[in-house]
Amino acid sequence: LYYQQLARKIMGRKAIYILLTISILITGACGRVYDGPLKIAFISSRDGNPHVYVMTEDGSNQVRASNGINSDTEPSFSPDGVLIAYNNSDTTDQIYLVNADGSGEHNISNMAEIHTNPTWSPDGEKIVFHRDIDNELYIMNKDGSSKTVLTSSGLTKTYPTWAPDGKKIAYIESGD
Repeated sequence: LYYQQLARKIMGRKAIYILLTISILITGACGRVYDGPLKIAFISSRDGNPHVYVMTEDGSNQVRASNGINSDTEPSFSPDGVLIAYNNSDTTDQIYLVNADGSGEHNISNMAEIHTNPTWSPDGEKIVFHRDIDNELYIMNKDGSSKTVLTSSGLTKTYPTWAPDGKKIAYIESGD
Protein backbone atom coordinates (compact mmCIF):
# COMPACT_ATOMS: atom_id res chain seq x y z
CA LEU A 1 0.00 0.00 0.00
CA TYR A 2 2.85 2.41 0.81
CA TYR A 3 4.33 2.04 -2.68
CA GLN A 4 0.92 2.55 -4.29
CA GLN A 5 0.53 5.82 -2.39
CA LEU A 6 4.08 6.83 -3.31
CA ALA A 7 3.42 6.05 -6.99
CA ARG A 8 0.27 8.18 -6.97
CA LYS A 9 2.23 11.02 -5.36
CA ILE A 10 4.84 10.89 -8.13
CA MET A 11 2.78 10.00 -11.18
CA GLY A 12 -0.83 10.84 -10.38
CA ARG A 13 -3.09 8.90 -12.73
CA LYS A 14 -0.15 7.03 -14.21
CA ALA A 15 0.44 5.20 -10.91
CA ILE A 16 -0.27 1.77 -12.38
CA TYR A 17 2.46 2.27 -15.00
CA ILE A 18 5.04 3.06 -12.36
CA LEU A 19 4.04 0.04 -10.30
CA LEU A 20 4.60 -2.19 -13.32
CA THR A 21 8.04 -0.75 -14.07
CA ILE A 22 9.40 -0.06 -10.62
CA SER A 23 12.71 -1.54 -9.55
CA ILE A 24 13.44 -1.39 -5.84
CA LEU A 25 16.88 -1.88 -4.36
CA ILE A 26 16.44 -3.65 -1.04
CA THR A 27 19.31 -3.50 1.42
CA GLY A 28 21.30 -6.71 1.41
CA ALA A 29 18.73 -8.62 -0.65
CA CYS A 30 21.28 -10.16 -2.98
CA GLY A 31 24.12 -10.93 -0.61
CA ARG A 32 25.91 -7.59 -1.01
CA VAL A 33 25.39 -4.94 1.61
CA TYR A 34 24.14 -1.60 0.36
CA ASP A 35 24.48 0.92 3.18
CA GLY A 36 22.81 3.95 1.60
CA PRO A 37 19.18 5.04 1.66
CA LEU A 38 16.62 2.85 -0.11
CA LYS A 39 16.54 3.89 -3.78
CA ILE A 40 13.80 3.36 -6.32
CA ALA A 41 14.31 3.41 -10.08
CA PHE A 42 11.19 4.24 -12.05
CA ILE A 43 10.02 5.29 -15.50
CA SER A 44 8.50 8.70 -16.13
CA SER A 45 7.46 10.54 -19.29
CA ARG A 46 7.57 13.96 -17.60
CA ASP A 47 10.16 15.14 -20.16
CA GLY A 48 8.28 13.78 -23.19
CA ASN A 49 9.47 10.20 -23.67
CA PRO A 50 9.84 7.51 -21.00
CA HIS A 51 13.15 7.75 -19.11
CA VAL A 52 14.69 6.15 -16.04
CA TYR A 53 14.62 8.23 -12.86
CA VAL A 54 15.97 7.47 -9.39
CA MET A 55 14.61 8.72 -6.07
CA THR A 56 14.85 7.93 -2.38
CA GLU A 57 12.11 5.94 -0.69
CA ASP A 58 10.18 9.02 0.44
CA GLY A 59 9.94 10.35 -3.13
CA SER A 60 12.62 13.03 -2.69
CA ASN A 61 15.94 13.51 -4.50
CA GLN A 62 14.51 12.60 -7.92
CA VAL A 63 17.21 12.45 -10.59
CA ARG A 64 16.88 11.60 -14.27
CA ALA A 65 19.35 8.76 -14.78
CA SER A 66 18.95 7.99 -18.51
CA ASN A 67 19.35 10.29 -21.48
CA GLY A 68 18.01 8.38 -24.47
CA ILE A 69 16.25 10.15 -27.32
CA ASN A 70 13.30 7.76 -27.51
CA SER A 71 12.34 5.36 -24.74
CA ASP A 72 14.34 4.09 -21.74
CA THR A 73 12.58 1.32 -19.79
CA GLU A 74 13.04 -1.80 -17.63
CA PRO A 75 15.48 -0.43 -15.02
CA SER A 76 17.35 -2.95 -12.90
CA PHE A 77 19.69 -1.88 -10.06
CA SER A 78 22.99 -3.66 -9.53
CA PRO A 79 23.05 -5.37 -6.13
CA ASP A 80 25.46 -2.75 -4.74
CA GLY A 81 23.16 0.11 -5.83
CA VAL A 82 25.81 1.80 -7.98
CA LEU A 83 24.65 0.91 -11.53
CA ILE A 84 21.35 0.59 -13.36
CA ALA A 85 20.93 -1.66 -16.40
CA TYR A 86 18.00 -0.68 -18.61
CA ASN A 87 16.50 -0.99 -22.09
CA ASN A 88 17.22 1.92 -24.47
CA SER A 89 15.25 2.07 -27.74
CA ASP A 90 17.05 4.91 -29.57
CA THR A 91 17.90 2.64 -32.53
CA THR A 92 17.04 -0.96 -31.73
CA ASP A 93 16.37 -1.97 -28.13
CA GLN A 94 19.75 -2.28 -26.44
CA ILE A 95 20.93 -2.85 -22.88
CA TYR A 96 22.58 0.24 -21.39
CA LEU A 97 24.33 0.84 -18.09
CA VAL A 98 24.32 4.10 -16.17
CA ASN A 99 25.48 5.17 -12.73
CA ALA A 100 22.57 5.79 -10.35
CA ASP A 101 23.40 9.52 -10.44
CA GLY A 102 22.93 9.59 -14.25
CA SER A 103 26.61 9.69 -15.23
CA GLY A 104 28.53 7.20 -17.35
CA GLU A 105 25.67 6.05 -19.59
CA HIS A 106 26.80 3.52 -22.24
CA ASN A 107 25.59 0.63 -24.40
CA ILE A 108 26.77 -2.79 -23.22
CA SER A 109 24.87 -5.08 -25.60
CA ASN A 110 26.24 -3.44 -28.79
CA MET A 111 24.54 -5.74 -31.29
CA ALA A 112 22.09 -5.11 -34.12
CA GLU A 113 19.38 -7.30 -32.58
CA ILE A 114 16.82 -6.21 -30.00
CA HIS A 115 17.76 -6.92 -26.36
CA THR A 116 15.36 -6.47 -23.44
CA ASN A 117 14.65 -7.52 -19.83
CA PRO A 118 18.09 -6.94 -18.23
CA THR A 119 18.43 -8.50 -14.78
CA TRP A 120 21.52 -8.50 -12.56
CA SER A 121 23.05 -11.60 -11.01
CA PRO A 122 23.11 -11.56 -7.20
CA ASP A 123 26.89 -11.01 -7.19
CA GLY A 124 26.57 -8.05 -9.61
CA GLU A 125 28.99 -9.50 -12.15
CA LYS A 126 26.57 -10.71 -14.86
CA ILE A 127 23.36 -9.63 -16.56
CA VAL A 128 20.81 -12.00 -18.08
CA PHE A 129 18.64 -10.63 -20.92
CA HIS A 130 16.21 -11.58 -23.69
CA ARG A 131 17.43 -11.47 -27.32
CA ASP A 132 14.56 -10.86 -29.72
CA ILE A 133 16.01 -12.37 -32.91
CA ASP A 134 15.88 -15.92 -31.52
CA ASN A 135 13.67 -15.31 -28.43
CA GLU A 136 16.25 -16.90 -26.15
CA LEU A 137 17.92 -15.79 -22.93
CA TYR A 138 21.55 -14.75 -22.91
CA ILE A 139 24.00 -13.90 -20.19
CA MET A 140 26.87 -11.41 -20.38
CA ASN A 141 29.42 -9.88 -18.06
CA LYS A 142 28.47 -6.47 -16.69
CA ASP A 143 30.86 -4.82 -19.16
CA GLY A 144 28.99 -6.47 -22.08
CA SER A 145 31.64 -9.10 -22.84
CA SER A 146 31.20 -12.87 -23.13
CA LYS A 147 27.61 -13.00 -24.40
CA THR A 148 26.43 -16.61 -24.10
CA VAL A 149 23.10 -18.23 -24.95
CA LEU A 150 21.43 -19.90 -21.94
CA THR A 151 18.33 -21.41 -23.53
CA SER A 152 17.54 -23.03 -26.87
CA SER A 153 14.05 -24.49 -26.91
CA GLY A 154 12.67 -22.31 -29.72
CA LEU A 155 9.96 -20.89 -27.46
CA THR A 156 9.96 -17.26 -26.35
CA LYS A 157 11.64 -16.62 -22.99
CA THR A 158 11.21 -13.29 -21.20
CA TYR A 159 11.44 -11.61 -17.79
CA PRO A 160 14.33 -13.61 -16.32
CA THR A 161 14.88 -13.52 -12.56
CA TRP A 162 17.89 -14.89 -10.69
CA ALA A 163 17.56 -17.14 -7.66
CA PRO A 164 19.09 -15.43 -4.59
CA ASP A 165 22.06 -17.82 -4.64
CA GLY A 166 22.69 -17.10 -8.36
CA LYS A 167 22.56 -20.78 -9.34
CA LYS A 168 19.24 -20.73 -11.24
CA ILE A 169 17.24 -18.34 -13.40
CA ALA A 170 13.45 -18.40 -13.62
CA TYR A 171 11.68 -16.95 -16.66
CA ILE A 172 8.41 -16.87 -18.54
CA GLU A 173 8.23 -19.19 -21.57
CA SER A 174 5.53 -18.86 -24.21
CA GLY A 175 4.79 -20.00 -27.72
CA ASP A 176 3.64 -23.09 -29.61
